[in-house]
Amino acid sequence: MFYRGLTPGEQQHLADTFAFELGKCSTPMIRRRGLQMILNVDEQLADYVAGQLGLPVPTPNADRVEPPPSPASSPRRGTFPLDGRTVAVLVDDTTSATELEQARAALEQERVRPLLVAARGGEIAGVPVDRTFATMRSVEFDGALLLAGSVDPQVDLLIAELWRHGKAIAGVDVAGQAEGVCRHCSRPGHRVSHRRDRAGDLHRDLRLRLAPLRRTGGVRDRR
Repeated sequence: MFYRGLTPGEQQHLADTFAFELGKCSTPMIRRRGLQMILNVDEQLADYVAGQLGLPVPTPNADRVEPPPSPASSPRRGTFPLDGRTVAVLVDDTTSATELEQARAALEQERVRPLLVAARGGEIAGVPVDRTFATMRSVEFDGALLLAGSVDPQVDLLIAELWRHGKAIAGVDVAGQAEGVCRHCSRPGHRVSHRRDRAGDLHRDLRLRLAPLRRTGGVRDRR
């Protein structure tokens, strides 16, 4: 009932989660047992997870119940407040005070907590840095806004991890280098804005990019 009530994107997210968690398990017997339980829920789900694990689909050992889907099980069918969400605002020396001020104001207006992330500690445009590229971790953030014009391998890793977890990502072309900063955006479903009008429409753009968080509670359909 729960699985069938999810949207296709949510079902894929759940299937990937099963494959990831069982894939981290090094005991073959536990993998097979987990796959057996999944098969008792849904055959297609078990077939996908088995393919990811490189295991054969087991033989059913219980009668599968076929309840009707429950729409109530899908988070995407509702809306959720943004209060308390944390967004990484990535900046560097090319970030202007105006852009940073507008970005923080837009986030705080939605009651989102912005954390300023830069290559080094201290201040950027008069604002204290909360995290450095070396100390930031993707698990801290529900989304990211790129105001940095330069590319750093640690930023590259952060964006890749946020994408893998279906989190909201927005990019602003500060130094005419959006293609470099956002090279991961070429992947299907990875939405990042490339803006050359700088701070003018930043507030509106941020509201659009925060919409997936409000609609899905943090789980974004990547398909």
